Amino acid sequence: MFSASLAFLIALAISAVMTPLVRDFAIRRGWTAKPRRDRDVHEKPIPRLGGLAIVVAFMVPLVGLLLVDSGVGHYFRGDPVWVKYIIGLFSGAAIITALGVYDDIHGANAYQKFAVQIVVACLMWALGIRIEKFGWFGMHIDIGLLSLPVTIIWIVGVINAMNLIDGLDGLASGVAFTAVLPNLILSFYGHKIVMMLAMASLGGAILGFLLYNFRPASVFMGDTGSMFLGFVLATASLLSSVKSSAAVSMIAPVLALGLPIMDTLLAVFRRSVEGLPLFDADRDHVHHRLLRGGMSHRKAVLVLYGASFLFAIAALGSAFANGRQMALLLLVLAISTGIFLRKLGYLSLSSSRSIRERNKHARTVARSVATELKDATSHARMWAALEPLRQALELAAIELCVAEDAFGWRRSSLDSRRSLAHLELPLGESGSLGVLRTTWKPGDVITRGDEVALALVADAAERAAVAIRDRRGADVIELRSDREIAQ
Repeated sequence: MFSASLAFLIALAISAVMTPLVRDFAIRRGWTAKPRRDRDVHEKPIPRLGGLAIVVAFMVPLVGLLLVDSGVGHYFRGDPVWVKYIIGLFSGAAIITALGVYDDIHGANAYQKFAVQIVVACLMWALGIRIEKFGWFGMHIDIGLLSLPVTIIWIVGVINAMNLIDGLDGLASGVAFTAVLPNLILSFYGHKIVMMLAMASLGGAILGFLLYNFRPASVFMGDTGSMFLGFVLATASLLSSVKSSAAVSMIAPVLALGLPIMDTLLAVFRRSVEGLPLFDADRDHVHHRLLRGGMSHRKAVLVLYGASFLFAIAALGSAFANGRQMALLLLVLAISTGIFLRKLGYLSLSSSRSIRERNKHARTVARSVATELKDATSHARMWAALEPLRQALELAAIELCVAEDAFGWRRSSLDSRRSLAHLELPLGESGSLGVLRTTWKPGDVITRGDEVALALVADAAERAAVAIRDRRGADVIELRSDREIAQ
C-alpha cells in the first residue's frame, strides 16, 4: 500500500508541474481548440495536448517503482508474464498517445482513428490481454473464436466512449478518476500489486491535471488525453483478472465506465434513428442536455460526477454481491438510469420516418449548396447558392452578411413581434468574416438535422469568403504592379 501511495503522490506532483508547461508550449505553437459551431461550448480558443502531462505522470512512477531494487520491483521482474503485459500496456499506450497528438495537431478522420485503435486492440489480444470467458451470475461462458472481436469492441469502444464524454471542462478527467477508484480497490483486495500501482499512478496523474482543467479550464486534455485514458481503463479492467483462472466478469468494468458507455450508446442510437452521420460531432450528449435544461456548466459537471460515482459504487457492489444481490443491484440501477434518461428527454426520442427522411434530404441539399459555394466568385453568388437550403429547411427568414455586403430574405407575412426559433452561425473566428442567420416559421423547432446541414453550409461559406477576399487582394496587388510598370 505504501508503494501505491507513493506512486499516486509522484504522479500527482509530475502532472501538476507538467500540465502548465505543456499548456504554455501549446499556446506558443498555436495548438489550441477553437470553438466549433456544431459541438463545443467553450467560447474562446483553449490550448490542447494537456493529455501529454497525464501520460508522462502515469508512466514515470510506474517505471521507477517497477525497475528499482525493491520488493515491488523484484515481484514484477520475477514474473515474466506480468513483464510482457506491462510492456504491452506501455506500447499500446504509446501508440494511442501518438495518434492523439497527431489528431490534436493535424487532425485525423474517424476511419484513421478506428484503424489505429483496432491495430492496438489486436496487439493487446496477441499479448494475452483479452476477453476469453464471461462470468455471469456464477456461470462461465467460453466465447472461443469470438474472443478477438469482443476484445476489439471493448477496447475500441471504451477509447471512443472517453473521447465522446470529453465535452465540458473537467468532465472526462473527473469521470475517468471515478472509474479508477473501483479498479484500484478491486486490485488491492485481489492482491494485484502491479495493477494497483498502475491505477494509483493514473489517479494521481488525473487529479494533477484536473487542477487546471476544472471550470474554467485553462487547458484541454485533447484526444491525446481522452483516448489514452480510455485505453488504459479498458486494458486495466482485463489485466485485473487476466492472471486469474476465473472468467472475466465484465459487469464491474462496464458499470465503472457506465456513464461514458451509456452516452456513447445513446449517441449511436440517436444518430441512427434520426438519419444523422454516426461519426459527426453534435451538441446532444448527456452534458449538452443538462446545459439546455438550465444547469450551469459547473453544476452539470458536478451532477455527472455524482452519476459516475454511483456507477463506481455499483461496480464495487457487483464484485462482492451474490446472484440475488446482483440482480437487485442491476434492477435498481436500470430503473434509476431510466428515470434520469427520461428527465433528459431521451426516451421520448421520435423515430418517425418523416424526421429521418427530412434530415437526410437537408444534408443532401447542404452538400450541394457547399459545392456551389466552393465555386462562388462573389458575395452575390454566395447568396444565390443558398436558395435551395432555404427551401429545404422551410426557413421563414435567412440573412448573409459578408464583409461590406448584406443579403436577406423574409416571408412578408412574418410577424416580427413573435418569438421565433433562430440560429446565428459566425463565419471566421468570432464572426470576423461575416455571419449567416436563419429563422424558422412560428411553431417550428431547430432539429439536429438542421444544425448539421447549416454547420456544413457555414463551413463552406467561410471558405468561400476567404477565397473571395484573397482573390480581391491579389487583384489589387496586380493592378498596382501594372500601374508601377506604366510609370
